Amino acid sequence: MSVSTVEVMFTKDRRWVVACEGSEDHVPCASRGVAIAAAMKIAIENDAVLLIHGIDDKPDELFFKECEASVVE
Repeated sequence: MSVSTVEVMFTKDRRWVVACEGSEDHVPCASRGVAIAAAMKIAIENDAVLLIHGIDDKPDELFFKECEASVVE
């Protein structure tokens, strides 16, 4: 999967989800922290921009291009 943007969002039905650009699917997560961890892994693996939304606010943008971090599984 090659994506350029990964987003952590709070939905209208009050769930945290991870959404990848180009995909209609949203991955539901138990908490914002779990969603951020999952989204970071996807963003690092794909050299993607990570957008982390709060509840009713604008996203913070993190760019992982050329990031050299090991992923612990």
